[in-house]
Formats: sequence, structure tokens, C-alpha cells
Amino acid sequence: MSDTRRLTRRQKKLLPFLLSGVSQQQACDQAGVSRSTLRLWKQQESFTGALQAAQDEAFAESLSKVKVNATAAVDTLLELMTAGKQDVRARCAALILEHGIKIRQVEELEKRLAMLEQAVGTGR
Repeated sequence: MSDTRRLTRRQKKLLPFLLSGVSQQQACDQAGVSRSTLRLWKQQESFTGALQAAQDEAFAESLSKVKVNATAAVDTLLELMTAGKQDVRARCAALILEHGIKIRQVEELEKRLAMLEQAVGTGR
């Protein structure tokens, strides 16, 4: 997890609850911390930094799971697209096209960025 060395025991206890997807009030209730205390902690750079780092780490872990399961997800969509009800087939086809377009856009942006970096002499 993120660097929490500068946090108090109670702050460390609250972080996982804030990351769990419940409301801030519920997170505070579960950790035994008042909302006013959370508001004070949100003014502390050490707490907000640790919370942001923990959120970034959780998001990165989620993205890793997406990457690992992308092939199976596409295979499932392709299977449903060919062997499901018409509305399911249409939705699967739309999803595949939407994501294909997004991938293409990202590839085009990466090419343009590489050209710009080369033009200004900061190529990677």
C-alpha cells in the first residue's frame, strides 16, 4: 500500500474504508472517526497524499485485472455476438466497435505525440 508512515493509527484505519466504495459517512462510521475529524485530516498534506496514493494504487490494481482478463472478455463478447438474442448480439457488436474506435483514437494520439516530441527534440 502507499506510504502511511506519517499517519496516525486512526488515519491508517480509515483509509481502507474510504477506498471501499462506501460513502464518506459510512467510512467514518466503520472506522470510528467523526466527519469533522475527516474534514480536518483532509487539510493535512500527509493524509491527502496517502489517500491519493492509495486510490492510485487501487486503480492500478484494477487496471491490471482488466488487462489480464481482456482476452476472455473479448472472447465472451464475440461468442454472445454470434449466438445470443438479437438485442444481445447488437449490444456486443456495439461494444466491440466502440472499443475498437477508442483504441484507434489512442493509437493516433500516440503517433501525433511522438511526432510532436520528435519535432521539439524531446523524443523518448
